Amino acid sequence: MQLRDFFLQMLLFLLGLVCSIFVPLLKPQSQKRIAMSLAVGCFAIALMWTGYELGTRNQAIPSPVIVIATQTPAQVIGQAPTTALQPTAVPQSQPTAAPSPTNEPPTPTPVPVTPTPKAGDVLYEANWSKGLGGWAGPPSWKTVNGMFVNDGSMDAVWDIAPFEPGKLDINDYAVEAEVQIVRATDGCKNYFGMALRGDNATGYAVTISVRACAGPSNIADIYSSAVTSGPLEEKLFTAGPGWHLYRAEVKGNVIRLLIDGDPYLETTDNHFLTGGQVGLSTKSLEVNVRSFKVIKL
Repeated sequence: MQLRDFFLQMLLFLLGLVCSIFVPLLKPQSQKRIAMSLAVGCFAIALMWTGYELGTRNQAIPSPVIVIATQTPAQVIGQAPTTALQPTAVPQSQPTAAPSPTNEPPTPTPVPVTPTPKAGDVLYEANWSKGLGGWAGPPSWKTVNGMFVNDGSMDAVWDIAPFEPGKLDINDYAVEAEVQIVRATDGCKNYFGMALRGDNATGYAVTISVRACAGPSNIADIYSSAVTSGPLEEKLFTAGPGWHLYRAEVKGNVIRLLIDGDPYLETTDNHFLTGGQVGLSTKSLEVNVRSFKVIKL
């Protein structure tokens, strides 16, 4: 409500009050009615004006907003409210720069070095505990109880070992076989032999024969496939029954035979000087072989 309106309203109240005072003092009835009407009109106008001003004022005043303060779980009674925590910014991962290529040459992978065999090293040892172990095994050759056996039913069949010294460029070596001669199926033409520096049907053969038809004796021979006139060297010997260790050696152009560690035959020949193949053979002779080795010389 403005100050001017307030004074005018007060003036109307005073005017109405004055008129109401003069009503009983006036004698004529007509004047009393006029004075009363003026007094009532002044009061009415003043009241209506005041009511209008109050209503307008109430509309202009905004309703109070009630704010309820809440306490976070971290606050306790008597403790000043803590400042609200601001959200922590999550660090953004920066992309890792790819390493720049270098011009350094790749590190070479080391190649395993195979040691060179020395004299006395076992280059190969047969294992017949689970079968032929890589041997060709013609029908007369079989395995039993970890041995390589021949029934003497076939004529001069060579069985080549699965190891070839020639593939390792090894020319000088020994072949050792532990052999038991069971019986001869032909009393005059039989043998057991070891092949050295072979190449299919060529090479050297060191053989042991049982000549029952000429009396109980054994003959040791060294043969070369390049010489057809007979053995390069031959010698009679007496070997008792049972197992014997036969060792045939080729070194340079020298071929030797040792039986149970004792030298029996030695000769020279210049036909076969490279490693070649090794193997076993029989003709009309039952044998058991329980070991076979190739040894570097």
